[in-house]
Amino acid sequence: MPLWPQPGLIPRNPARGDRFENVAFFGLEENLLPELQAASWHDQVDALGLGWQVVSSFERWNDYSDVDVILAVRSFEQSDYTWKPATKLYNAWHAGVPAILGRESAYRAERKSELDYLEVASLSDVISALKRLRDESALRQAMVENGRLRAQETQPAQLVARWRSLLTKDIIPEYKAWISSSWYRQSFLQRRQLAIQTREIRKGLQQFRNSLGIRTRVRSLLLRER
Repeated sequence: MPLWPQPGLIPRNPARGDRFENVAFFGLEENLLPELQAASWHDQVDALGLGWQVVSSFERWNDYSDVDVILAVRSFEQSDYTWKPATKLYNAWHAGVPAILGRESAYRAERKSELDYLEVASLSDVISALKRLRDESALRQAMVENGRLRAQETQPAQLVARWRSLLTKDIIPEYKAWISSSWYRQSFLQRRQLAIQTREIRKGLQQFRNSLGIRTRVRSLLLRER
């Protein structure tokens, strides 16, 4: 089930017209890919003639008024991040800005075409995606228009209908089965307890895989320079 888009979302200012200047990441900086926190990344963005900003203040997570594209990558590896929803994608659609995103399961579950967002698996992919959007006004406009259509799926009325269907057709029947069976209750509680107990372990394993990927890329670059 999709979560609600950012409350009080302020879309991109229409007065910006066809300008493509500002690249933004919305969220805590600790969740941003390390390569996108390095000084060299700022230099590469500058070389493209673009500006980079990390919107880490919760009070500003709703303001897309001066944003021309969002970039959200936690890892260049194919990652589940099953505890993370596709909210950044929904927000981009509602705000009227293209999105460049990592290979996360939540984003992929929502993707129907390249116009939904540009997927990246390396730093060079990110640069290429930014160049495409900078140089191809028609692509930007097509992504914005597509996002406007996709945003209809997460409008309040649509979400209320989906939640009502989930509650009445799935959750309530499951609850009735749960309260009528002691075995069912025991099985459910054990699964939930296991999920809670292993959450930090799973997150730690993901971080370890991410660090291995970074080390591998650094080693590859060093060998290439030799």
